[in-house]
Amino acid sequence: MSKRKISYIIGGICIAACVVVAGIWFLNRNKVKDDAVTVDIRTDTVSAGENEESSWNTDVHGIAKAEGGYYYLQMKSKGMCLYFYDESVQRSIAVCSKAECNHGDVQCNAFFLTSEYLSSPVHYYQGNIYMIKVKNGMGVLTKIQPDGNEREEICELFPNANVTSVSMVFHDNAAYVYDHTGHAGSEQEQDETIKKVELDTKKSEDIYTYRGTGSAISGARSFGNKLFFKVRTYEINKDTLKQSFQYQLYAYDYDTGTVQTVAEGKNISDYYVDLQNNILYYYVIGEGLYQCRLDSSEQKLIYKADAMIAVASLSFDGRYLYMGNGGIGSATDAKSAIDRVVYVLDTDGNVCNKINMQSNMKLYYGDADYLFAESGDKVFYISKADILTAQEWEELE
Repeated sequence: MSKRKISYIIGGICIAACVVVAGIWFLNRNKVKDDAVTVDIRTDTVSAGENEESSWNTDVHGIAKAEGGYYYLQMKSKGMCLYFYDESVQRSIAVCSKAECNHGDVQCNAFFLTSEYLSSPVHYYQGNIYMIKVKNGMGVLTKIQPDGNEREEICELFPNANVTSVSMVFHDNAAYVYDHTGHAGSEQEQDETIKKVELDTKKSEDIYTYRGTGSAISGARSFGNKLFFKVRTYEINKDTLKQSFQYQLYAYDYDTGTVQTVAEGKNISDYYVDLQNNILYYYVIGEGLYQCRLDSSEQKLIYKADAMIAVASLSFDGRYLYMGNGGIGSATDAKSAIDRVVYVLDTDGNVCNKINMQSNMKLYYGDADYLFAESGDKVFYISKADILTAQEWEELE
């Protein structure tokens, strides 16, 4: 079984876990504010491309937007090959400048052993590609030149056993990195940490730590001067063996280093911030999609959860909202499965289109131009130009 598939299984367990009836919320050991209902976001701190980066699936990031196209990994018999999809010619090219290279072994600049590199995340930031190398049992942030000729280790991150559980967000020449599976299944208290890694100096520091049992940090996105993220908490009743999970949304201020709760007490499966209109969209498990102004407590339910979408992931491209149901059919029964569907909604919550997905498809979301997904180690896309009528996925070749 591939490392990517192992990660998807673990991710599926984590997603399924959140649909169990919510339980006791553990107190955050960092003493974050528990009375915060508004978030003041400054947009003048946004670097080029950061808004667009946030529209992708943060914890399943297997394709990266770059100038003129997209980088992604293609599985091979002995490892993985890094490709660049060139929009101008509409075809994929291996990131290798060697003549007559078959791109099938370690002699190729674009080839990566699955025993040494994770298949996700793949990011492109300020002219470089970033991946995670596994070395001596540790995940290592690694910078790769766009032509594949040079690979530079930046710093060690977390212990890793070749499971694609590392996620990262970029802001102001720094990477904010965490392990999105955390310590799922553990019955001991553990620290869940977000690390800030300065890309120039290679220095790292822990900027946020949550201590809990079976907990995890997930779903981080950068909006303006804030890093948003979720903390999953977990409790098990030792008498009845019933498990309970809850997600709480937080916002970290890049300038002050402070953390505050957002929409406290809401069991949020995913969210998105519309910076232009200062609106937070978030999906509450079993309830539906909410629209909330960040400068007030005003909120409203714009799409009610139903049998087809009890739990959702979210994205926004400035025009339409996108909700993926993840194939989860119930907010209380983790074993209930349904067909995977992507909903296309306007900002008032009206459904404009529903796009079916294969049962094994992983949704990457995308940018203003394309919606991306993966199935069987192949990448598929739908043009946003046809998003209101599209039903078929095209293979990226």
